[in-house]
Amino acid sequence: MEGGKWHILDTAIVGLQVVERVVTLSCKDLDSSTISQMRLIRYLRMFRIIRLLDISKDGKAMVHSIEKSIHRLLWPIMLMITVIYALSVLISLLALDAKVKLQEPSVQEAIEYWFGNIPRTCLTLLEAIIGGVSWDEPAMVLFNHVDSGSGLLFVVYTAFGTFVLLNVVLGVFVDAAMRLFQEEADLNVIAGISEVFLAHEEDEPTSRYDSGDLNQDITWEVFNEKLDTPQVQKYFKLINVDISEARGLFELIDVDSSGNIDAREIVEGCLRLKGSAKALDLSLLIGMQNAVNDQIHDHIEKIDDHICKVDDHIGNFDGHIQKVADHIDKLQIEQRALRVSVENVQSGVP
Repeated sequence: MEGGKWHILDTAIVGLQVVERVVTLSCKDLDSSTISQMRLIRYLRMFRIIRLLDISKDGKAMVHSIEKSIHRLLWPIMLMITVIYALSVLISLLALDAKVKLQEPSVQEAIEYWFGNIPRTCLTLLEAIIGGVSWDEPAMVLFNHVDSGSGLLFVVYTAFGTFVLLNVVLGVFVDAAMRLFQEEADLNVIAGISEVFLAHEEDEPTSRYDSGDLNQDITWEVFNEKLDTPQVQKYFKLINVDISEARGLFELIDVDSSGNIDAREIVEGCLRLKGSAKALDLSLLIGMQNAVNDQIHDHIEKIDDHICKVDDHIGNFDGHIQKVADHIDKLQIEQRALRVSVENVQSGVP
């Protein structure tokens, strides 16, 4: 409840108390109807016990989660009502046919008590799975006085309703309520984190509704200093956020890479980082990893192409070197032949 709703509840309770006091003082001789009305007023005043829920944040979060998850029970309850009604029509028809054939008054009374009409049969089937009655008694009436098929159907229904149907109804409600409770508890913790980070130097938490304070920026130095406080460490532990790497945590929260963070970035960052990785987070990570792998593969292919080109150039260069070597060999041969000719000329040999 918000503050205004609590004020309405307090006003109503005080008004009932004033009415009771006025009636008590004005009427000396109270008749039975007046006494009944006074008793009703006192019963209504018992609703002030709800005021205790405002003391604890966890209590308010629990009541709020139950209130928000009530609508989740609609379809499971509709399923249970449909099953009960369909079986009630069938079993009541079989029971009434057996009642007409049987002449024993005690047997007719038993059939009439458990399966006399469709509403009574619905009540019997409901009581059998919620513990309102021992299902052995109506089952034995069906086995002994109707037929074995209806008795077996009743037993199968009781087992199905107890182990499956009620568990589905309770499971849907409890799962929704616990999830909403955890979400609201996490939001309260994250709001406490932002208030601690935005606290003034005298360590007084800022008001959650003070927009001027919530818009102020927090530098890395202030953030690192606040992380050393036990209160902040407790808050981050409650939402399963690891603060061992302070600088990395600050960079993850600072989504715009401005070097400063505000209350909005703290809340949104903690919501992203709290708890373990979800399927969506893993899918995004796999997608990013696949994109990086594709880029690396493209770079490797380009490098292979460049290596092949370099290898071709080296092969061509080797061919040129071989041609130069062959040319040098020819020059050396010609040089030796020229030297021999010169020596022959000098020696007078023709």
